[in-house]
Amino acid sequence: MNPTVQRILGPVLGAAVASGDGPWRAKTVHLALFVVVVGLGFWLHGAAKGPPPPAPAGVTAPAREAASGGGWDFARPVPGYVQICASYIGDFFIGWALRRFLRLALAVAVLAVLLVGLGKYAGWNTSPAETDVKERAVWVQHEATAAKDYLKGLLPSTSAAAVGAFFGFRRKGKLVAPPDGPSDFLTTTG
Repeated sequence: MNPTVQRILGPVLGAAVASGDGPWRAKTVHLALFVVVVGLGFWLHGAAKGPPPPAPAGVTAPAREAASGGGWDFARPVPGYVQICASYIGDFFIGWALRRFLRLALAVAVLAVLLVGLGKYAGWNTSPAETDVKERAVWVQHEATAAKDYLKGLLPSTSAAAVGAFFGFRRKGKLVAPPDGPSDFLTTTG
């Protein structure tokens, strides 16, 4: 990745940019993005032609213009393959983010359990802390499930979204050369 881009995106996306473990590195995401861009290009080209002219009902009726007046026909549906690939990309990102979130949540949960156990060992009253930890864990689980369900509701293809979530969740970056090597030292499979 370009060092300038890496420096700019580093604070925003964290270690994902530095380690090269981003979903944007997967070949399947590149392929799906290519299909989306090409498909949207074809769709826009077809929309630019405007709606087909109405069939003349009679000689006295003048030809009608498109409803938008500009000759663009955005009423045409987006092709199915574009929707499927966009769903795949969207849920690939969701799966990748869920994996990162679960790793962080697991680390926080282990730390909380260790702190409560240390407090019990020291003889402190840890009942309020245990209750608080359990309540917050239930809240975080509920919020994560609600966010996942909301985001999946925005995706048009459920099966492509499920495949994207699976591949995004199992996404791991692999370092194949030391950082002193060429600029494209991180390659991953996807």
